[in-house]
Amino acid sequence: MQPNTAKSHHLYLTGVQYYAAGRFCVLNDLQHISGVLLHHAVERLLKGKLSETHTEDELKAIWHRLDRAWAAFSALFPGSDLLVFYPVIADLDRFEKLRYGDRLGVDWTMTIAWDGDRPLPLQAGMVNDFQFSLDDIDRLVVRIVELCGHEPTVLLLTLRLDAKRFLEASNRAVGQLRPA
Repeated sequence: MQPNTAKSHHLYLTGVQYYAAGRFCVLNDLQHISGVLLHHAVERLLKGKLSETHTEDELKAIWHRLDRAWAAFSALFPGSDLLVFYPVIADLDRFEKLRYGDRLGVDWTMTIAWDGDRPLPLQAGMVNDFQFSLDDIDRLVVRIVELCGHEPTVLLLTLRLDAKRFLEASNRAVGQLRPA
């Protein structure tokens, strides 16, 4: 299969933009949208790489399920250190429910952890509790970008000044990125 470079470029570009926008929301206490934007970011970055090896129908079958996208992405890199990110993917995948809000009850909570802290484990039956660690997501995104190669790295590093400011604020992981 020939890679669709226009599609992968679009997915990488929008993934990077969603990531910057999601971090902006976290840093400005716009909690209710931050997890959805970060979900979109990871989904787009994963699908950017997957679009190089998967058909359009295969990508559509993944839908918006990060667990499916992560499994397919991880299969491209056997023997890598990706297992450690499964809990981060699971936390973030729950935010798909917030995309339209029609699968939520009235009561729900949001918890965002910082600086390497992990949120407390969700209690059984707590279907409307949403949580993530921004530090974990930063490490996840950096690892995805490293594995995807030159293009998403350059897109991240060439964001406009204000977007870069929110990308780099309290983000220890992003300093590891260097263009190939």
